Amino acid sequence: MKKFNSPKKNTLKHYKWPLFIFTASIFLLSGCNGNADSIDSEDIEFPHMHGIGFTEDGKQAYVPAHDGLRVLEDGEWRMAEGERHDYMGFSMVDDGFYSSGHPSVSSDLSNPFGIIKSTDNGKSLEILDLYEEIDFHHMDVGYNTHAIYVFNPESNSRMEAPGLYYSTDETETWERSALQGIQEEMTSLAAHPTKEEVLAIGTKSDVYLSEDFGDMFEPLGVDTRITAVSFGHDGSLFAAGTGESVQLLQIDPETRNIDEWQLPELETDNSILYIAQNPAEENTVVIVTEQKDIYYTEDSGETWDM
Repeated sequence: MKKFNSPKKNTLKHYKWPLFIFTASIFLLSGCNGNADSIDSEDIEFPHMHGIGFTEDGKQAYVPAHDGLRVLEDGEWRMAEGERHDYMGFSMVDDGFYSSGHPSVSSDLSNPFGIIKSTDNGKSLEILDLYEEIDFHHMDVGYNTHAIYVFNPESNSRMEAPGLYYSTDETETWERSALQGIQEEMTSLAAHPTKEEVLAIGTKSDVYLSEDFGDMFEPLGVDTRITAVSFGHDGSLFAAGTGESVQLLQIDPETRNIDEWQLPELETDNSILYIAQNPAEENTVVIVTEQKDIYYTEDSGETWDM
């Protein structure tokens, strides 16, 4: 594992976003034409964050919260169109997103969602499965394959027992994974963007990789408490961990090589919860922390901004 004995100085504009209301900071996504000096920020509430993901062209980033989606486009935050649902297990894909969660209090939809899909970024929703039955918190979907992985906490009409399940046909059928090789609590889940049989699971001590739809897992030897995992669009695996310090690791699934990225100064009570790589620019990565900070880098971690 690559270690930083004397880290380079970060170029970082650092300030804390208040718990509920803040004036959104400005940053430019790959392909955006916004100007940080000329754009008026909108006051946006972030009571909670339940994920982050990019559209296929890399021009928009979506953040789900208890009361709807927030969108960053052209350097400015706004609320997304559509009803303000409480999205959980949120997974951006190449043509929209999949999610679980709960409907807005003003919605005619029933609770919970089960699994839903949107191809117009939340303007409308397609109900796929387990509607009014379950809310999946541990869920991820392959960005290009649309293979759906969920950790089911209890038996339901489609799944006989708790465990890891997957579907490669838009929930028409479900298969239960054997989940061999993991004997501890799962903290995070990531589906490979282009290989439907590949997924990663983070636990309290390591990252585990499966190449057979979750039947057998192998530890990657990270040896730290994992708080987030996410596959990059280049096929690499990102893992965030918290031990003596907060870490962001980039792992090559084929060689098992592990590189540690330089990070802004993060206290151990401000762990990384979500990671997303821009599909249009692999050097651009965004992270969301426990204390609702959003950092981004456009140079693979050499510099970070908020």
